[in-house]
Amino acid sequence: MKTNSSDIKEKLQKYNEEISYYIRPSTFPLAIKMVTSLDGSDPKIKRPRKQLNLNFFLCQAIGIARRQGWSILLDKEDISCPSALFYLGLAQPPSSYWKGKFVFAPFNQTEEARARRSHSFPFFPFNKYKGILIAPLLKADFEPDSILVYGNPAQMMRFVQASVFKRGSALKFSAQGGGSCSFEVVRPILRNQVTLVLPGNGERIFGLTQDDEMVFIIPNKKIEEMITFLRETHQGGQRFPVPAYGQFTPQLPPDYMRLLKTVRKGK
Repeated sequence: MKTNSSDIKEKLQKYNEEISYYIRPSTFPLAIKMVTSLDGSDPKIKRPRKQLNLNFFLCQAIGIARRQGWSILLDKEDISCPSALFYLGLAQPPSSYWKGKFVFAPFNQTEEARARRSHSFPFFPFNKYKGILIAPLLKADFEPDSILVYGNPAQMMRFVQASVFKRGSALKFSAQGGGSCSFEVVRPILRNQVTLVLPGNGERIFGLTQDDEMVFIIPNKKIEEMITFLRETHQGGQRFPVPAYGQFTPQLPPDYMRLLKTVRKGK
């Protein structure tokens, strides 16, 4: 039976409710979809180049979507970050890129290290997709490839706890301190694996990501499982906010103790 957009929207709103209850993120969880054709007929979807006369970094568009609640469709002409274009398969890197000839921060890194770094990022095949659609989970009416949720380390801990609940084995992830959008968008979809990402400098400068924020990504086929295990770990005592233990008698300074004794004696 074919699923229509209203059924999908209802399902995603339910996911949003569950994530909001168990994680309580301060910004909107996002639905991400890589698209093979571009449809600009929906006026509710922002097209930066056509409607705003702007070009965005991918991390910038993600930041705007999760903070302002916009749905944004980006194609090659909308994205001004060459690295993001390469990761998404919307452009091909020149051979000099693979050789470490282009200098990115840290500017004092060797060409050999930059070359190894360039090869370490996940990339979609060139020309497989035409663009990327980003929308708040509560608004999305399309089947997402993945869901992104930003939060503080304690909130990310809850996702990790849910991820390891069934098998007990540690969650493994990679970090470069940069190229965040590759690890946030490309890798989870290619590997069909949940992952925790440490956002880099670029995302914090241009993507509105705060110092205390990390991001957890759930590919489509893992969403139901993640919601189930968030619920079960919550029932098992792993919760956010983490309950603070307050059942103790505070130790008071000597003068406070003398005053307390005086009060208790009624003098």
